[in-house]
Order: sequence, then C-alpha cells, then structure tokens
Amino acid sequence: MRKAEVILALLNQRTTDCAEYVFHRLYRNFYNPEFYLLAYRFIAQRNSITRRNQHIHLEQVRRLIEKMKRESFYPIAIRNSNTSQNKSTSFDVLPIEDQLVQEVLRFMLEAIFAPLFLESSHGFRPNRNIHTGLLSFKQGAVGSTWLIKGTIQSFFSGIDHSLLINRLGKKMNDGRILELVKRFLHAGYLEWPNNQLCPILSNIYYHELDVFVDELMENKKGAFAQHEPILLSSRNIHYVRYNDHFLIGIRGTKGLAKQVYQKIATFLDQELNIRPSQGLLQFCHLADQSIQFLGYELTRAKSNQELQPIQLLVSNQVLRSYLKPYSKHNKPAPHPARVHLDLFELISLYRREMSRLYDYYCLASDVSSKLGTFRYFHYYSLAKTIALKEKISVKQVFQKYGVDVKRRQGTGTKRLIGIGYKAESGLHKVLTYFDQPLKRQGKAKLHVNDDSCRMIKKHIIS
Repeated sequence: MRKAEVILALLNQRTTDCAEYVFHRLYRNFYNPEFYLLAYRFIAQRNSITRRNQHIHLEQVRRLIEKMKRESFYPIAIRNSNTSQNKSTSFDVLPIEDQLVQEVLRFMLEAIFAPLFLESSHGFRPNRNIHTGLLSFKQGAVGSTWLIKGTIQSFFSGIDHSLLINRLGKKMNDGRILELVKRFLHAGYLEWPNNQLCPILSNIYYHELDVFVDELMENKKGAFAQHEPILLSSRNIHYVRYNDHFLIGIRGTKGLAKQVYQKIATFLDQELNIRPSQGLLQFCHLADQSIQFLGYELTRAKSNQELQPIQLLVSNQVLRSYLKPYSKHNKPAPHPARVHLDLFELISLYRREMSRLYDYYCLASDVSSKLGTFRYFHYYSLAKTIALKEKISVKQVFQKYGVDVKRRQGTGTKRLIGIGYKAESGLHKVLTYFDQPLKRQGKAKLHVNDDSCRMIKKHIIS
C-alpha cells in the first residue's frame, strides 16, 4: 500500500496543476490502512483524551475497512442529541471509527480543494486566522469610504446540502464518496461545529462567494455599467472572509457601493440559497460610523493623508460584556462561582483569561488603555475571590500570596498574586497572574484560532 502522505500530496498537486481536474475512484483510499494510521496520529496529537482512552488496533482497522468496502459504515447520529446540543463538546466523544473516517475524509477534501481557495479566505487554513484577515483588510482597504459586512446566521444548520454536494461533485466524480459526505450531513455533523469536517466544508461552500467578489473586483463579464469609473479594481475594493463572516471595503461613490451591495445580496440568495432571514448584510459610511467585525471595531483613523487608513479598536460592547462577571456597581467584584477551585486552578484560570483576551486584541490601537482597565477589574476580582474563598481581607490576600517578580520593562520588581508549585520536571516554579505588557502588535499571532473567535462571539450582541 502507498503511503497516505504520498497519495495526498499527489491529489494536491493535481489540483494545483489543473484547477478543472476532476477526480475519480477516490473512495478506494478508504481501503488503505495507512490512511487510518495517519488519521489516528493526527487525532492523538490534537486531543490527549483520545490518546489516553481510545486506542486503535490493526484488527479494528481491518474491520473498519471491511465496512467501508461493503458501504455499511454510517456515522453515529448526533442531530438533536446531547452531543450536538453542547457546542463545546469535544470531538473525542465520538466513536473512534467515526473519528477516523471523518479525519480521512477531511484529508482528501483538503488535499483536493485547498489549492483552489483564494487569498481572501482566512478561516481554517494553514498560517491564516482571524488576525491575518484583519491585518489584510487594514492594509488593503486604506482609503475605503464604504463598508459592506456580511454575517451568515446559522450556517451549520441552514446550509443547502444539495448545493454543497453539487460543489463537491464538480471536483469528485465518485458517487460513493459523495454518499459518505451525505451520511455525515444527515447525521447532523454540520449542526455541531466542533468536528473536523465543518471547516473544510464551510470553505468549499463559500469559495463561490470569494470567486464572485474577485470577478466583481476586476469588473469581469461587464458586471458594472461603463459609465461607472472602473474604479472597481483590487486597488479600490478589498475583500476578506473568515468562515461565515466577510467584509468589503470600497473606495468610490455611494452609487458604486450600493451596486456592490445589491449584487452580493442577489448572489447570496440565488447562488448560495441564503435568504435575508439567514444572513445579515450591513452597509455603512466610514466617515459617519464604525463597524464591528470579528469582535473588533473598525473605524477610519484620523490622518492628514489623502487616503485615510483603517483603524482596529477593541470593541467596547465586547469589553462591557466581558467585565460583567468581575464587576459590580462599577467596582471589582469576587466571582462566587469560582470559590470551589483550589488556588492553583483559580490563578491559572484568571491568568489564562487575561492572556487569551490580550492575544485576541493585540492588534488594536487602543489595546493598552482598554485592556489595562479590564486588567485592573479582573486582577482585583481574583484578589476578592481568594478573599471570599479563604474568608480573609483583600489586604491579607496580597500579604499572604504576593510574589515579587522582575519587571518586564525597566528595572526592579513588582508584587503579583502567585503561588509556588512543583513542575513535572521536579523544579520548583511560581505561577502568577498575567504580567505581560499590553502593547499593540503589528504581526498576526497564528495561535489565535476559531476557539478564540467563538469565545469573543459569545459577547457580541447581533
């Protein structure tokens, strides 16, 4: 049997060499045990729970291959189950067979379709994430006067399955593999975003939108009247998409911007079967208002330059929502639901929360001031939660758990709440509250992933 990595590389190269190439007899790769062993390695690396609790044996692989040959494999139905209802449920709760088949299917879909994706697509792709999308827009949309934001509601449950299968069939002329995808769809996997098929299927479905906007940018097929300045080009319009969120910046007249808006709305309705009730298109003039995108607030920066730059800001709406559990009457407050945690867990949790929030918003121009305010409330909430837990005063908390740490900027030390612990290596270490400087960063942090985006979206009011 050929190595799975070799076969996947060949599939990828075929699409890279010829975008119109149509694949046949892909399903036979499910007879190759090398694919399942590769899949298990990926699953084990991604989730230590799987590594501990669900082992794979060659005999299991052999039985699974027999199922695939008989076409008798059906994934467990998760629609309307506790698994699908709990959106945070981990992938590893599925039977190991389901995980393996899903992973092998993902390998093939990514190998075949990923070379087709455009530069404007930033979701669920190597070396791309929320930050790369935001930075691309900030750099490419300089001088934009009009913005069009699209947010597709309920993509995972509202997707048109027949359209998706049709998209897949254009590249994969293999009825058995299309039937396998249908079985996963019928089992409710798109209604549960914490699985490995959703990201690639999402990008395949929305790739048509990316291509359509790309054609608009070049005014291909005479999309716009000749009297409009062919103003619509990659210099005057910039588009980015992250999963089911997209943003278009237009440097031109209001009439041109409205034409683009109408064409996008028509395309979503007629080509992607996304009705107005499922999607939300926003149209705004940057001189008059800002717009929320992926948890950031986008505005026009004050500048003497002819083409004014786009500015990324921390969303006030998100920050107010984040502050609620840690404040009361505009003062730091304890978090009673956390008093049962031991001290190490408690400090770790607060440290992790602050770290993730900073990592997400480190591109914002006002990250230092806004997150500095948040950090004050968050840190004193930790102190008050410990005080509530141990029935002592806040002053006693700082006396008992204050740790001197070296300042990251300047000289000397500062005191932070912390606790000593013994690491797995046997060394004694100290865990303290988050103490990094809240500086604006100019480069994307590639570890900021879709989990971070979901964390932020929980605090966004549509």
